[in-house]
Parts: sequence; structure tokens; C-alpha cells
Amino acid sequence: MSCKTILAAEIAQGYRDEVKNIIASRGFRPTLVGFLANKDPAAVKYAEWTAKSCSDIGINFKLRKCDREELEGRIMEANEDKDVDGMMIYYPVYGDRQNPMD
Repeated sequence: MSCKTILAAEIAQGYRDEVKNIIASRGFRPTLVGFLANKDPAAVKYAEWTAKSCSDIGINFKLRKCDREELEGRIMEANEDKDVDGMMIYYPVYGDRQNPMD
């Protein structure tokens, strides 16, 4: 029995190309806002990779850094901003407690 290696990058490339072509055909660059309310190195790196991926396919990416106490208000502001088409929040926000009410 032989096995076949399947690389995630090869599969993902087809989806990236499809999104890039759709964006180009519409003549509109959507804007994605990422919120970083921590200094976790993994979250910072994830935000950097998001920026690169967005740039590669034609999406405007804006990283907004804030304190966790400001996060809810900043999300509300972005939700009202007509120029923002999507949002991401990079975890952890509250350390080991994801629910600030705990």
C-alpha cells in the first residue's frame, strides 16, 4: 500500500486564488480589522500572518491594538464604521479566563 502526501498549502492555494479573483472582479477591496488586546507572541504572529494573507489576496487589513478594557468599545466603533467589512479578535484577551465575568 502506498501513501500520498497532501500539503495544506496546495489545497489552500485554490481557495486563495478563488477569493482573489472574486475580489478583483468586483473592483472592491474589503477591509478586515483585527483587534489585538494582548501581547501574546503567538497572537502577534497570527496577526502578522493575517496581514500578509490579506495583502496577497486583495483585502485591506488594519490591526488595531488596544487594552482589553477598551476592546468592547473598539469593537462597537468598528461595527458602526461603514468602511469595515469584517473583524477578528486575537485571543487570549483575558489570559486563562476567556469570560471576563468569571
